Amino acid sequence: MVSEMAGAGSTALPLDGSVVKMKGLPFKATTEDVTKFYQGFTLKADNIYLKRHPDGRPNGEVCSRRKPG
Repeated sequence: MVSEMAGAGSTALPLDGSVVKMKGLPFKATTEDVTKFYQGFTLKADNIYLKRHPDGRPNGEVCSRRKPG
């Protein structure tokens, strides 16, 4: 089962507990910032999705997949 992220370039994410959703991030947050914040956890850096408004501006939400295991 997957969930569709809204917005341009939507990406399907599984609903199996492997997704971490973060809200309220600074609009200037980068994938590197998310990786540093969750250092020690098993997030896949290449699977961090910074969500955006339809006009391309960041909306302060991020979804990321955890590494299996």
